[in-house]
Amino acid sequence: MSLQINRENCSSCGLCLRICPILHAAFHEPAVFSEKEMVGPYYKIYIAHASDGKIRWSGASGGVITVLILNMLKAGLIDGALVSRMKKPSVVDAHIVRNVKEILESQGSIYFPTYAARQIENIRANGGSHAVIGLPCHIAAFKRSEKLFPSLAEKIFIYLGLFCYHVNEFWYLDYFIRKTVKMKPEEVLEVSPRRNGWPGSIQIRSAGEEKRIPFFSFWGSLQLLYLTSPMGCLFCSDHTNLMADLSFGDAWFPSIMKKDSVGSSLVIARTKKGSSLLRDAEDDGSIILQEITIKDLLESQRSIFYKKKFVSAARALIQRQMKFSPKKCVELLPLMHTSITRNRIIRNLIYALPKNVLGKYAYILYKLTEDS
Repeated sequence: MSLQINRENCSSCGLCLRICPILHAAFHEPAVFSEKEMVGPYYKIYIAHASDGKIRWSGASGGVITVLILNMLKAGLIDGALVSRMKKPSVVDAHIVRNVKEILESQGSIYFPTYAARQIENIRANGGSHAVIGLPCHIAAFKRSEKLFPSLAEKIFIYLGLFCYHVNEFWYLDYFIRKTVKMKPEEVLEVSPRRNGWPGSIQIRSAGEEKRIPFFSFWGSLQLLYLTSPMGCLFCSDHTNLMADLSFGDAWFPSIMKKDSVGSSLVIARTKKGSSLLRDAEDDGSIILQEITIKDLLESQRSIFYKKKFVSAARALIQRQMKFSPKKCVELLPLMHTSITRNRIIRNLIYALPKNVLGKYAYILYKLTEDS
């Protein structure tokens, strides 16, 4: 792992190292952990969606987060919410929304790095109460910052967390536009988040044309192989956002996937505040809730089992606890993948490979890991 530091702006205060969740996970969290630990504490687990059809359609998976933000803003519980938006191709912006228009415009999921921690100082410096919507690493960074700056905790009303397998390095956007969309990246004016029904699509627009690409054409073999992943994601076991008040993910159930084209979310209520917020939204009719079991959750999130072995192997290696064997070498392949794709020559080779070759390799790795 290597850190990129802007030497001109660095004051050598060490705060970045103290709040970085990835460094903590890599060096200080145990290499061996269970699926139960990856799910974390909770009160109840639900399948949920917004009652408003337009909000539900415009979200990535059910529009529940949008409804909850709108409800909190209307009730005066928050003055703003930290969200992410695709500002322009290859630029993701973490910013605070403060009105209905901005909240609705921020719907959808973005699968690229978002530097939400840059807003910590902004939230500390300004008045008001905030909701923070983020990935597990974002919320972990905020929580660690709260210990250093108690005034930050006073400015945050609630944490709404997103499930995360991993994000993609920005070179993948270039690959996706060239190989899948069949457009020239330099001509693209807009890349939308994933939205518009479920599992949704990504809209790519240039001056001359506009295309909508189904989500599963965007997320496929390269992601399963971790070729597009930042290296830090291989040390993170927090798939379900353990530190959030409420955690949200796609309801990947075969029965739902066959019939739901609009969108449904898995929601884990982890705190009393989160549970209360959900119940209030159900009582006023703005969301629909259906309670499910932990077994249902694990069935829906099979990637937990897949990633668990890779993260355990990566941590064991960096913590010098690795006992090498053929099985461990297989489990270290994703870490090797994300390491070699930092090299432009390797990325050019990936560009040249037919997609079916990568698909076959992803299947082989999955079977080898399943059997290990």
